[in-house]
Formats: sequence, C-alpha cells, structure tokens
Amino acid sequence: MKVRVYSPSDGEMLAYTVDDAFFTAHPRRRVAIRESLPGELENGHDLAEACGLSKLYSQRPPLWMMVHSSGNGTYRVFPVYRGQHFFPVVCAYQGTFAKVSSDAAAWVLFDEMDLRGGCDMEAWTAWQGKWIEAYKQIAIAQQAALQSGRVN
Repeated sequence: MKVRVYSPSDGEMLAYTVDDAFFTAHPRRRVAIRESLPGELENGHDLAEACGLSKLYSQRPPLWMMVHSSGNGTYRVFPVYRGQHFFPVVCAYQGTFAKVSSDAAAWVLFDEMDLRGGCDMEAWTAWQGKWIEAYKQIAIAQQAALQSGRVN
C-alpha cells in the first residue's frame, strides 16, 4: 500500500493545504476521507499525456484517500477505495470530502469500502477496457509508422 506523509514543510503542496484546512476547521477530528487530488499517488498521467490519452486518463474512477492527522500538522494519506462515491460528499477546502460527522463515522465508511473490496470493479473494468483499447490502437499506429519508415 502506498502511503504519503505530508508535513508543514510541504505547505505549498495542494494536498497539504487541503488537509491542513480540513483539520484546522475540525480540531477534534483525526481522520477524514477525501478524493485524491491531481497527481496524488497516481503515476500514469505522464504516459497518458505522451500518448494523447489525457482525457481518457482523467475519466478513470476516482481514488479515495484516508487522511490521518497526527495532531501536529503531519498527515498520513493512503488509498482506501477506487470508484464513484456511494456516500454523501461535501466540497470544501479545495477538496471533496466524505460527509461524515465524526472519526467513528469515517471508520465505518472505511469498513464499508473494505467490504466492497476497495474498488468498484465494474467501473474500473469498464475504464480499463477503454484504456487498453486506446493504448493498443496507439501501439498499432506506431508499429505501422516504424515499418513504413515514418518515425517521429
């Protein structure tokens, strides 16, 4: 499992700013669930951009993160679910958060995500099929260009 730790030295990073704003507004909370932010724990954007597939890449099912606050401005963030939200959300602090009223409620939601296997497999498989087909078409076109001597 990938885990990212954000600390005050990351103050200019969007993820740190979003999480810090949330926990500043909710000082009694120690956990939150939010949608990942652009580029957070995702590593396929550069490939997608190089292949002209940025729009398709951006359509992948969202990645939801559990954010744990240490209480001193340090946040541990790890992925907990891939898929559209099946729970209420609120857009705040430049992020999209699960609308839960307490840490206990966040852990109940986490348990539900785990019961669902951590992923909406139907949505992921549908997106993955589109991605594989698009990538295959690019590979075929590149192979044809190589064989004809029209290499960029």
